[in-house]
Amino acid sequence: MTETAHIGLVGTGIMGRAMTRCWLEAGHDVTAWNRTRSKAKPLVDNGATLADTPTDVAREADYWITMVADGDAVRDVLERSEGLSDTLSGGPTWLQMSTVAAADTDDFAALADERDIDFVDAPVLGTKEPA
Repeated sequence: MTETAHIGLVGTGIMGRAMTRCWLEAGHDVTAWNRTRSKAKPLVDNGATLADTPTDVAREADYWITMVADGDAVRDVLERSEGLSDTLSGGPTWLQMSTVAAADTDDFAALADERDIDFVDAPVLGTKEPA
């Protein structure tokens, strides 16, 4: 028997879309958000739920995943979401999958520690085919 997780994904570019489809095929629930909403809309046909904000993604998630372009994009997600820090505090495990600089990872890990969030640094490298 497989445990079903509720995955909250921020970033539905090439890698995020492919990963979302895999999670949905495996039977997980996925709520997704992207800065360009039109990039996330096709995932609805695959069974994902679209969120209006990154905060909405995190609210119900077991795992909150950032899969965006770089460290600045992760910061943008964190800063643009009023209440995101409160939503994440003691909440879902944050899997930071964007490829970012080591200093960015240190900053994000410190933020997670301050908010009592389990943080996993899991950068993704490669192309869309493996995803």
